[in-house]
Amino acid sequence: MAKKILLLFYCWFAVVVAYGQDIITRTDGVAIKAQVLEIKPNQINFRLFGQPDTLVYQISTQDVQTLRKADGTTQTFNQPGANVADRGFNYETQTRRHILWFHPFDLIYASFTLGYEYLLPSGKLGIKIPVSLGLAGGTGNNYYDDFRRNNRYGAGLELNIYPFGQRRFNYYFGPAINYRTYRFYYYNYAQGLPQPELLKENAQLFAAVLKNGIYYQFNKSISIGADLGLGIRFFNEPNPPDDYYYPENRTRGYLPGNIQLGFRF
Repeated sequence: MAKKILLLFYCWFAVVVAYGQDIITRTDGVAIKAQVLEIKPNQINFRLFGQPDTLVYQISTQDVQTLRKADGTTQTFNQPGANVADRGFNYETQTRRHILWFHPFDLIYASFTLGYEYLLPSGKLGIKIPVSLGLAGGTGNNYYDDFRRNNRYGAGLELNIYPFGQRRFNYYFGPAINYRTYRFYYYNYAQGLPQPELLKENAQLFAAVLKNGIYYQFNKSISIGADLGLGIRFFNEPNPPDDYYYPENRTRGYLPGNIQLGFRF
């Protein structure tokens, strides 16, 4: 008789351990009665204890303070009172200090631009190097704004200062310089020619800008940003003819703006 009772006790104890109540305590103090199914490095899978549904729930370990298991043991994950939202986002981004920025609107002017940005470990300073490549080929009908449409290649250097560090919705500012080579076209109206001759020369553009920008990070990889600045452009066009004058191709101030898509890795 005693053996049967002892066997029943062991069976009951095994059921309690296998299907007993676990207590998940979140960092905000809320306790969840659960049946834990799996503990992963970044999340816990569980069912609600005593509920008829069979739904499997997930909770990030960043949101969990302690897990008290049915067998009486306790596992600690985080301390109470922490700012979970901020810490969770920084956890995703602080190890991703490399960003590739794509400038889609440059395609309007037949240029393809990619920028690489490296974030310092503090998260408050980024060094960005944009590189552009012209796609216009040898077209000669863009002489009015040739420095935009007849871009050959260019590169720059930007310092992005993040006064608030890295966060999901962020603000930054900083200086930028840019160098670009392009082709400018003009007509030779020399006497004796049956018709004006279209000529081309290589020229350079230098720009210095102080800009302000914002970006929003959808997840740990994808961002969208925009910036607006105040700067000045310098042109170097060798031997332009006397009748070659386009106001856009002269040293002057300008207001550059840009929209860009980012990928962190």
